[in-house]
Amino acid sequence: MRRAFAPIFLHLAVFALPALAGAGEAVLGLVAAPNGHEAVDPRFVVAELDFEVAAGDALVFRVDDSTLHALDAGVELGFADGTRASFLSAPVAGGWRERRAALTEHAGRRITSVAVVARGLAAGPALLRVDDVAIERVDGVHATLFDGEFTREQRDPAARAAVLLVDGGLPAADRARAPSGSVRDPWAALDLSTLRKRTARSEGSSGARDHADAPNGLVFAGDGVPLAFANDGEPDAIAARAQRIALEPLQGGSHYELYLAVATTTGSALDTTWRVVGADGEARDFHVAIPARASDGTWAVEAEQGFADAGCVVLDVPVASTFPIAALQLPDDPRVELLAATALWRKGAIEDARFRRAFLARERPSEALTRYLRALRLDGIFVDVESEDAHERELFRRLLAADPEAFDHDLVERLAALKPLGAAWRDARITFVPDAPLIDPGLANMEWERATIERETDRVDALRRYPNQRTEAPDGRTLELLAEKAPELARGLAELAQQGRVVAGPIGWTHSEVGLVGEAGLARQLAYGRAALERRLGRLERWAWAPSDLAWFRQLPQLAAAAGADVLLAAPVEWTASPRPLVCALEGPDRARATLVTPPRLSSDGRFAELLPLGALAPALESARTRNGARELAVRLVVAGADEALEREHRRRARDLALADLGPKARTATWSEFLADARRAPGFEAPVWKAMKEGTSAIELAARSDALHAWARRAENRLVDAELAEALAAPDGHQRLRALSRSLWERVLANHAAAARLVDDAARIDDAREVAGAADALVETAVRVLALAADTEGLGDAVFVFNPLAFARTAPVTVADGEFDVWNPLGRVVPSQRTAEGKRVFEAELPPFGYAVYRRVPRAIAKGPDAVELPAVRVDGWTLTNRATRCDVDPRTGGMTSLRRRADGKLGLETLRGGAQLELVDAAGNVERAVLQRCDLLESGPVRARVRTTWVLAGALVDQELVLRANAPAIEAVTRVEGELHGALRVVFEVVKPRDAAPRHVPFGYGAARAKDGERSRSGLLSWVSQGDGFGVALASEDAAACGTSGGRVWLWLADPEPGVATRTVRWSCLPFEGSEQDAHLMAFGQETSHAARAFAVESHPGVRPSRHAFLDVARLTNDGHLLRGAASNAVVSELALTPDNAGWILRLYDASGLGGEIEVDFDRPIFGARRVDLANEPLGELKFEPKRFRLRLDAWRVESVRLSWKP
Repeated sequence: MRRAFAPIFLHLAVFALPALAGAGEAVLGLVAAPNGHEAVDPRFVVAELDFEVAAGDALVFRVDDSTLHALDAGVELGFADGTRASFLSAPVAGGWRERRAALTEHAGRRITSVAVVARGLAAGPALLRVDDVAIERVDGVHATLFDGEFTREQRDPAARAAVLLVDGGLPAADRARAPSGSVRDPWAALDLSTLRKRTARSEGSSGARDHADAPNGLVFAGDGVPLAFANDGEPDAIAARAQRIALEPLQGGSHYELYLAVATTTGSALDTTWRVVGADGEARDFHVAIPARASDGTWAVEAEQGFADAGCVVLDVPVASTFPIAALQLPDDPRVELLAATALWRKGAIEDARFRRAFLARERPSEALTRYLRALRLDGIFVDVESEDAHERELFRRLLAADPEAFDHDLVERLAALKPLGAAWRDARITFVPDAPLIDPGLANMEWERATIERETDRVDALRRYPNQRTEAPDGRTLELLAEKAPELARGLAELAQQGRVVAGPIGWTHSEVGLVGEAGLARQLAYGRAALERRLGRLERWAWAPSDLAWFRQLPQLAAAAGADVLLAAPVEWTASPRPLVCALEGPDRARATLVTPPRLSSDGRFAELLPLGALAPALESARTRNGARELAVRLVVAGADEALEREHRRRARDLALADLGPKARTATWSEFLADARRAPGFEAPVWKAMKEGTSAIELAARSDALHAWARRAENRLVDAELAEALAAPDGHQRLRALSRSLWERVLANHAAAARLVDDAARIDDAREVAGAADALVETAVRVLALAADTEGLGDAVFVFNPLAFARTAPVTVADGEFDVWNPLGRVVPSQRTAEGKRVFEAELPPFGYAVYRRVPRAIAKGPDAVELPAVRVDGWTLTNRATRCDVDPRTGGMTSLRRRADGKLGLETLRGGAQLELVDAAGNVERAVLQRCDLLESGPVRARVRTTWVLAGALVDQELVLRANAPAIEAVTRVEGELHGALRVVFEVVKPRDAAPRHVPFGYGAARAKDGERSRSGLLSWVSQGDGFGVALASEDAAACGTSGGRVWLWLADPEPGVATRTVRWSCLPFEGSEQDAHLMAFGQETSHAARAFAVESHPGVRPSRHAFLDVARLTNDGHLLRGAASNAVVSELALTPDNAGWILRLYDASGLGGEIEVDFDRPIFGARRVDLANEPLGELKFEPKRFRLRLDAWRVESVRLSWKP
């Protein structure tokens, strides 16, 4: 459809979108047959108009993309200012579906065009159908933009795609049938109808044959080629017996492109001889290679040959002669069946390089010509051979004139002339690494399992079909799935591994990004992967994937070694921006080393099987030489799990580059073979790259996955708490459900991986939420077992408060209000206060890894002893003060104007220029500040002071509360957002004295968040980030997934709303500090934010344990013989969990002081064994221990795992 500007306003109608197009109904079809060399992005403008968008308008359309091999597809609107808005989505099986997209953000803009688009189209033939494109007004009236009135066909030769009208009533998987009409110029369908009927009369079924899966009528095949197949009642195909078919009405042309829809009665490939005939009897033979057909019906057709279509193959055959062609003569071979044929007159075909080269390859095939054409096919990639165009034309003329001797002579000369051009690339190398595309981790579990089994079936089939091919093993998660759901497939994979065809690496539970996992998740990521490889394949390669940000995993060398790997492969940063060499040693802060091999590589994101754009190879190799001193590149080669045509093109691409006379050396090798070669390189182990000091560019997270990141991290933290509670309760008789625990951990790792792949699927978030809920239930069950052994007897109601951390802390506990006092375990009254919501809050003092029993005692029953003199919070105007911190709030702005530490009654240094400001950042980096509506003091002590500010930001309502507790050095905050925000929300602090990088918590240590992208800077947040040189502010949150820094500013990105949820709540804390991160005990600060104390009402009863009890205590022995306990020790316990046999504990801890020293761990019960173990719980050495204590040398930043037996 091509509409004038004004009529669009006249074409208004109210209609309901039909569920399915009827047979013969015309819909818009984008048909394509990409050549496989690289993914294409066809785009066709199908309507031009002038339409002003109003607030509340929505774009609606129907789409069927079920046969599309693309990243996404749909409709694109063009505006008067030249910009575009795309409304695309990933292809979905199932046929027609309706799409609706709000246009409110485009209100007031004028739409000038409508286009259909497919991005990343990688394989074909493909069909995208679109219909009923309209603008839906608020009142329900529709302004139709397209409804089947399109008549102007368009073609994109470079993308091998076309847009035209097709039949919307057929399933897209069948074919693109024309709704009506006939073949139009420049196409000419050869009339086979008379020949079909005559053959049927004269030869019967031996000459005229039917095909059950053959199309009928006019069909657009491949990239929009119109082919006139048999009508109903006619035989589908005719056997080739040298029949002649006139080329009228195109008689007189001498260059044609013939599209022949053929089938064969045999599965073997056939070399057939056809003939073109002139009006005066001239004749010229030409050869047509018909590809083989597998037993499953698959045609082994190369991209240059044509494309498969249902039960036939459509061959693209260039034909040239020195005389006008009048007729086409079929081969005399009844094994060949012709179903349809269409001719395209190619006036000036000699100017078309593709036509010329295809003609040469078919006319005189030879090894020399193959080499020559291969060099031309790589034209412009490595050397400039534009001057070869004239020579190639001359070769074309030689063959056209039937002068093969001159052709062969000239060809030898051209090969000799081309060879020196590739000399400059003799030192370059490309390694193709066979692989299978990753399955989208965002899929629902059942869908992921189905897709994974299909991919691994393809992998095993491909390896059996191509005996010289090898691949790396799938990840541990996949291996365990196959063992459970597809045992025959698992055995096939194991057999190939024993033959060396499947390399048993890398080590990992999930491949590619593992997500923002914490200490416990990272340990299991490696341990589970190692166990699966050993159990299912019987072998283990000593390498693992490196995460994309080594600052996030600064302890990875030590942990990888514990999992059996000493080599880490893959770039931790974008290699083109890194000064790091190709091969180096990665040194962790504990001096542990792993060899880091980082080949510059180009590949897709793994979600779809994409082809490398060949034009990117040369600049990539040059960049590799500039950065790494050698021109070397690794390219992912898809050999399984993708479209057969795509896999075939990958193999051909690798073969072409490996055999090419021009360009670098190329080969196919596994990563393990690549590593073996790298080890032989001079200076393999040098230099050392220190991730902590030299830093990396942090991984850039998409805000859309923040909600899943946050929920996955919450679920991991809850599971750590559950493992601890169950471990402590096991000696009391609690029975852990080991299989449930393992299942929950696997789901946590899967959700972390999905978040790393930028998944924002609501089902994934629901799954992470379910895991967190299940872990909470496990915590409560185990803690209640502990409570049964505690002395809770006494007056009033008992409240059992459990601390899941290895240091003493205070925690707020909220209970119902009433006429009662709160008594501590010593029977003394502690301060409490009424909250703004009408409840009562008090602070519980808790021992490390332990509990305390508090009581609510009605004043009518008993009068408690004198109240304990505990520090209280004070409010003086808008200044909040306790014994450790002072905070000033400006009621005019709602932000903090001052934040200082207090010690011994003295104020510390001012840390802030301003803080707690809310800002919205759009995609372009533009910043909008929230507008304060009101500022209220809700509570003023003695337990806590509480300030609430209310803001308006981009139409959304934001409430933010700042809370200072009597015994807490940190300000605790809650930010609630109601309404939709078009941008990313953050809370910002500006410090007085900034530093270049913002230290942040990473697994087992500290990393750095570095300024990148200015106001859009994003780095992963595990628990805390700090800013300030010698003094400053630390921010922590379990709900925020990312942080950022720029100049003296540091911020938390407050998680985007979950899909379908309009309200979000983010809890965070800020802590003023002086000194280093170790002096400020920031690890403890982060753990307190992520692992809340648990409070439960319990029955009163006597118990064998006192009302306040610690199960375990950790201390550091100082040089002067003193013990630093709890948070001051900077000996961080990352987890305490039961051993697999439930007979002991695994205690994992690490040094966060950077100094090292001796650690003392005390227990409340006897231990009967202590030994150092690795991540797989394999013994590393015995430890000396006393009945209730052991000591361990913990070097600077070192991670240690200890197995303890609590049974004799």
